[in-house]
Amino acid sequence: MTRTDGFGGIHRCSRAAHHHRVNQHRCLHRRHQPWIPAVTGPLSKAQASVVKNQIIGKYPGREDLVVISGAAPRSIGAVSIRLPAEAIVHKDEVAFFAIDVIPDDGTAPWRVWRRYSHFRFFADMTSTRSEPFPARRCYRCVGAELEARRKGLELWLIGLVKRTWGVELSAFLYSGRSASPVPRRRLGPSEWFEPSSPSACENSDGLELLHVEVPRDVTSGGSLIVTVPYGRQVNIVVPWGVAPGSPLRLWFDQAAGSLGVWNEAK
Repeated sequence: MTRTDGFGGIHRCSRAAHHHRVNQHRCLHRRHQPWIPAVTGPLSKAQASVVKNQIIGKYPGREDLVVISGAAPRSIGAVSIRLPAEAIVHKDEVAFFAIDVIPDDGTAPWRVWRRYSHFRFFADMTSTRSEPFPARRCYRCVGAELEARRKGLELWLIGLVKRTWGVELSAFLYSGRSASPVPRRRLGPSEWFEPSSPSACENSDGLELLHVEVPRDVTSGGSLIVTVPYGRQVNIVVPWGVAPGSPLRLWFDQAAGSLGVWNEAK
């Protein structure tokens, strides 16, 4: 009888633990995702002005743009993932890791920035902590430990991308994205595609360069309503590294009605 009660107690505890994990998972889904700034009121607005053709050095192609308007897609498709060792930024003593996302279809790569707690929250939210995941430290992670953490996060994310795609993963790799310095993938024998410099007067895709002043109450990753030429309003997510009150160069695709950014240094 004692043994039976003992096993019953263990079983009941196991069920209680299971329900606790399920409830925690649901709470995480309801909680605000920390890599997306919370919106507490109406979205800020900004008026875009057209940059004159005479001062534009070169034009990108439509495939060179990283679109930052509209919602994150439900699925991004086949991509490669990199967390470059040289792209770790410390902000207020917190390390942010760059995530380069390189689509296999040859479209423009993009970059997002996430801190360790973002990875941890996402892993808990999607119940993917069962995979090898870098351990949490009770002290600031620097030097060799920081590099080990970067490698661990990269391997964990690469493994996750290979196994599954979903709305949560798309949002994690999409929100606040900017143009990546890595080249596009070539659809052919050579792995990487090095784009040639577009002609100074070539604009075959009908793109228009706009200048936008980011409002002082909008930070990187925040949403902004941009009024483009002809009075149309387009919602964007401000890329990482764009400070409040600073200028932002956007390329307007009139055919698609979208706004994008381009890494002109590539």
